[in-house]
Amino acid sequence: MKYLFPILLFAGLYGQQAKAQTVQSPQAATFQVGSQVYYEIAHCIPLSEAAFYSKEDGGRQLKTVQADAQGRVLVTVPEAEYFHPAFALNTLESKGSGRVDYFREKEFNLQALSVSAVPGGGATLSWQAEVPSAPLHFEVLRSVNGGTYEIIADVPSTASKVLVTYSYTDASGSPDATYKIRVQHAQKGARYTSEPLSAFANGIQVWPSATVGPLQVQASEAWLGARYTIANAQGQAVAKGVMSKQQAELSLADLPAGAYFISFENGKEKASFRLSKL
Repeated sequence: MKYLFPILLFAGLYGQQAKAQTVQSPQAATFQVGSQVYYEIAHCIPLSEAAFYSKEDGGRQLKTVQADAQGRVLVTVPEAEYFHPAFALNTLESKGSGRVDYFREKEFNLQALSVSAVPGGGATLSWQAEVPSAPLHFEVLRSVNGGTYEIIADVPSTASKVLVTYSYTDASGSPDATYKIRVQHAQKGARYTSEPLSAFANGIQVWPSATVGPLQVQASEAWLGARYTIANAQGQAVAKGVMSKQQAELSLADLPAGAYFISFENGKEKASFRLSKL
């Protein structure tokens, strides 16, 4: 009953015209990438406004946002401020439609994007995603030497309400390659494209991403003397050291199996990589 209250409040405030249009719409969507939550409404009247209402606090209005020239509204909030809206109203002004769009479960939750070098050449990309229903797939795009990004793989999603790990190995990738992960919806098209990912981020390379043995590190001269920290999935430091040479082998023998992050800092730059101890 608490969930329905803001909808009843809306009908009382905006009258019969709004009530007649309170139908479920496929145009509203919410999804999460990393620590950011996105709220999107497509096909609004261009430059009209949409008001977001919470399902908490008796239907409190949270924010009003103007649609762009294509009629799209996109709101981004930190996960810690996730405001769980019940619906958004395309306002009843001269440019508005009065349409109500309801937000349901997240379309997807994309986390932990990373890329690591493969010994002998190439790179392995990995990411985690929660996809409650699965009309989604993931495109892997590659650019070499700053050129145009091209699709090199298409990875189907698995319907799941928990995070599932995905990976793709580009055996022919070069050290100069950068990658992007693009989330594609079967009906809606491209939903999200990641920032560029590189196995040789900022002049430092770490491999393999999953290993029972030592970790290999190759770095440019700029990273000599850099401090590194290996942290577990809870963010606790479990090992520290200094890069005394450009090629190093770091032992993981004292670490239990699990997920870890290794980060490097040379005073000016930082680089971090995800890895798994098997």
